Amino acid sequence: RIVVPLLVWLFLGPQTALAYVLGIWVAGVIGVMTFHLQHQCNTPYRMPDTASRSSVDAALMGSTRIPVPAPVAFFSLGVEYHHIHHLDVRVPGYRLGRCDEEGSKLDLWRNVNTVDAER
Repeated sequence: RIVVPLLVWLFLGPQTALAYVLGIWVAGVIGVMTFHLQHQCNTPYRMPDTASRSSVDAALMGSTRIPVPAPVAFFSLGVEYHHIHHLDVRVPGYRLGRCDEEGSKLDLWRNVNTVDAER
C-alpha cells in the first residue's frame, strides 16, 4: 500500500504524491458513500406472514438501482447493477449490463428502488 505512493514521491515529487493520495482518498469516500446509499435508502421489505414472502420480491424491493452515466460507469465497477446482484449473485459481471437491459424490457425492475438525480 505504501510502495506506489512512495515511488510517486521519489520520482515525481511531493506535490504529485500528495495529489495521488488525495485522489485515492476522494475515490474511497465516494465508494463508501455509494455502497452506503445502496443499502440504506430503501424502505424495509416487510410482509405480514411468511407465506406471502418471496425471495425475488425481497431481493428487488430490498435493493437499490443507481443509474450511472456512461463515462462514470467505466469506473463504477458495475455499481449500477446492484439490484441484479441481490436477485442472483451467480450472474457474472460481464453479463450484468445485458441482464439489466433485458430486465428493463420485461419491466422486471419496476419494484426496485431507483435513485437518480431527481431523488
